[in-house]
Amino acid sequence: MKTQHPQPAHASWWLTAGLALILILVSATAIGARESGRTPAGTGPITLSLAQYATGFDAPTDITFAPDSGVAYITEKIGTIQRNDGGQPAASPFLDITDRVGALDSEQGLLGLVFHPDFANNRYFYVNYTDTNGDTHIARFTASPDGTTADPNSEFTILFVEQPYVDHNAGDLVFGPEGYLYIPLGDGGFPDDPGNNAQDPLSLLGKILRLDVDGGSPYAIPPDNPFVGDPGTLDEIWATGLRNPWRISFDRQTNDLFIGDVGQSAWEEVDFQPAASTGGENYGWSCYEGNHPNPNTSVPNCGPAGDYVSPIFEYDHADNGCAVTGGFVYRGSQFPALSGRYLATDYCFGYFWDLVPDGQGGWVATRHDNLINFGYVTFGEDLDGELYVGNIGNGVIYQVQGQAAEPPDYPVFLPFINKPALPEVDLTITGLELTQAVQTPTNDVPLVSGRDTFLRIFAQTVGPAPAGNVTLSVAASQGGSPLPGSPLTLGPFTIPLDPQRADLDSTINTLLPAAWLNGSVDLTVTVDSSNSVPELNEGNNNYSTNLLFNDVPALDLKIVPINYTHTPNSQLYPGPTSDTISNWVMRSYPLSQIDVSFRAAYNFTGNLSEGSEWERLLNELTTLKNGDAAPAGQVYYALIPITNNNGTWFGGGFAGYAWIGWQRVATGLDLSTGPYWTDEDAGTLAAHEIGHNFGRYHAPCGNPAGVDPNYPYPNASIGQFGLDTSLPQLWHPDTTKDVMSYCGPEWVSDYTYVALYQDQLANGAANPAGPADSFLVRAAVSAPGQANLAPIYRLSAYPTPAPAGSDYSVVFYSPAGQVISRHPVALLTAEDYGHSSQAIQAVVPRPGQPVGRLELHYQGQPIAAHALAATPPTLPASLSPNGSLTTIRWPDTTTPVLVRYSSDNGQSWTTLAFDVVGGELAWDLAAIGPGRVEIRPAH
Repeated sequence: MKTQHPQPAHASWWLTAGLALILILVSATAIGARESGRTPAGTGPITLSLAQYATGFDAPTDITFAPDSGVAYITEKIGTIQRNDGGQPAASPFLDITDRVGALDSEQGLLGLVFHPDFANNRYFYVNYTDTNGDTHIARFTASPDGTTADPNSEFTILFVEQPYVDHNAGDLVFGPEGYLYIPLGDGGFPDDPGNNAQDPLSLLGKILRLDVDGGSPYAIPPDNPFVGDPGTLDEIWATGLRNPWRISFDRQTNDLFIGDVGQSAWEEVDFQPAASTGGENYGWSCYEGNHPNPNTSVPNCGPAGDYVSPIFEYDHADNGCAVTGGFVYRGSQFPALSGRYLATDYCFGYFWDLVPDGQGGWVATRHDNLINFGYVTFGEDLDGELYVGNIGNGVIYQVQGQAAEPPDYPVFLPFINKPALPEVDLTITGLELTQAVQTPTNDVPLVSGRDTFLRIFAQTVGPAPAGNVTLSVAASQGGSPLPGSPLTLGPFTIPLDPQRADLDSTINTLLPAAWLNGSVDLTVTVDSSNSVPELNEGNNNYSTNLLFNDVPALDLKIVPINYTHTPNSQLYPGPTSDTISNWVMRSYPLSQIDVSFRAAYNFTGNLSEGSEWERLLNELTTLKNGDAAPAGQVYYALIPITNNNGTWFGGGFAGYAWIGWQRVATGLDLSTGPYWTDEDAGTLAAHEIGHNFGRYHAPCGNPAGVDPNYPYPNASIGQFGLDTSLPQLWHPDTTKDVMSYCGPEWVSDYTYVALYQDQLANGAANPAGPADSFLVRAAVSAPGQANLAPIYRLSAYPTPAPAGSDYSVVFYSPAGQVISRHPVALLTAEDYGHSSQAIQAVVPRPGQPVGRLELHYQGQPIAAHALAATPPTLPASLSPNGSLTTIRWPDTTTPVLVRYSSDNGQSWTTLAFDVVGGELAWDLAAIGPGRVEIRPAH
């Protein structure tokens, strides 16, 4: 479900015979419903109310009643099912599968529950949950005969669906009137369905599935499913074109199917399938959001609106909500005024809607306000047809009640009542935004533990003028205990009429205390915490949410100063000696810490106005990293001095060059010098180049090479509002470009930020094991399947992570010619300003038996080979003074060698040179101090 932004309720006030009464009035105005223009008989105005049914649940996500006993079972997001016992959870959970449920994201967890129609005999029930990898499981469990417990070990998987992103999982499960299991699945997440899943007939995502769980193992396909026999469409599919069908239900009287499909940024919708349908409906996402064309759709050829099934009801986000929670048609007996009305609610604003047919093929929709807060995520229907809703925020289950609402026959004027004037304003909080660099309106961007976190409070005055002198409080707790510094008191402030995301000054802003930035934190913000402002409604001043801070490894950054001798004029430019890059990287990356160290400078002679020379420097830097036995997760960043004030000597448009994924090695100019640049420019460039190391291609602006085809926003816009928390400075998506583009001003988009977060989680941690006896394998790749091996060195180093599915591999053979082992290796690529590079640079573990030959394979076929000596030769070395330098000499003048130095007896290494021939190397050993020099001859 989406989160945030509940809308303030508006009360209307009437005086009638003899006393002042407060009535909740509703309008029969249909918002986005097909309607006839009149309200038919029997569907007049009603009032809805909620009565507490049960409480004490931890983030309830679904309410289901057992078909044999009528007892309510409530799923909890963390992975438990509770049995209602007299209005509260029973003493112990009915089922606890928290060991396998992943609930880190707001839309993950244990999401749905349904009992088998024959539960009284077979004791089967089914759940929908996401695992610790975020993938969907539809699983069957078996309950005890008395229904008080279920065996976690009885799990039987019906369906497993891999989820590409953390959201849009849907989560419901429903048995149809014919006994088949209906499973709604979201499109897999991320804006505009970039994978086109909802319209892909060979994807289960963005669909409703229909399975026969009794006819096969784990299931059979119902023979009347609409696409049976169509080789181009999966047989499981019942309906298509859905974004996030969070809740669906059948009308128990008519067997019609209702679908609450959560929209993207503008429209929420309720879809309908009549009982007579044979399936196969296409509800239009991502070509359409509701009835409206989606300009950013991933579908290449969308049809006209008539090709799709339109919703029976839609509402916009302007003042109605942000995430629909579909419900049921009321078929109970306690509240006859509700009979035949389909009820739904909105998670963010707390409004309820009822829908009734208008008698002419359309529907009339009525909105109901002031129904106790917001955060309703699910409905439940008991055996008698009575309806219930669950609030994920306060853990309460409510029964939905309704009565006919009739206006008085005539007004009565009471001019002499001595009654204080009613207040004219209402204070409320319409949402919170938690930003560490960039955030969506629904707070989908993950938070990093220990990282500065900026809280924006969207406090609002509903009334004729902004309310002044208002204080707010921010309370934080963990596990029920207040955190240090809680509550914070903010203000006093003047609360605006209409806070806007685009205006930082229109929201109440604060940095959260450092003690609050770890683990799961419950946050409650209260406006007018001193209760000094008389209000129309004192009950909507609080806003609560849960924050989850995720541990992310620190970025290990090693800066390599480049002593650059510019070939055309033979002038030496010493390498930079200060860190001019990490500040900007820290501010824009999902990190709480960067560990910066400096490596010994590297001497490079060349002409960096040519792309081939940037390629040579990048390859040499990669060899340095591997020769240094550096961890794979460490970034080696070559900081190159500017050769003149405007950098024109470099030419060709180059400012940096980096591998795209697999090897964290990058190069860039030190743009902190000269009259045209500052540390900001050096840091922005470093963030761009290191972003390539994290697997990012270019965002499409400025005509770059290597464009990311999945970048979601046009012209490299950051898409969402960014925030530099250190200033603070708000970055507007209409004017700010992604750091991976060639345009500016630059900040980081949510798309790039989340990708950096995922890559650092996967690849940023320290190597679990130490260096191993390995071979450093290098090859220049001129075309697919064409490569030349460079000299191969045996040394102790960290093996390079092996990519799955690579076309390239290193194969070791025994002296007798038998294959010993195969190791996939990555094809490294770099692209910039029309120049592209490909290479193999990998540290491959040495087999534990004698090796006679090494081959480089492409798609299983050898393309290069190198004989290996059984044992590497041992070369004696000598040292002799040579002016300010020391000359290292060894007897072999023809074999290339790698020379490296250690100041800690081999615990760490600094590669001095490689591929050296001639038997000697002059080096300033005095500058690096006493230690050990190692000469590694090529095999």
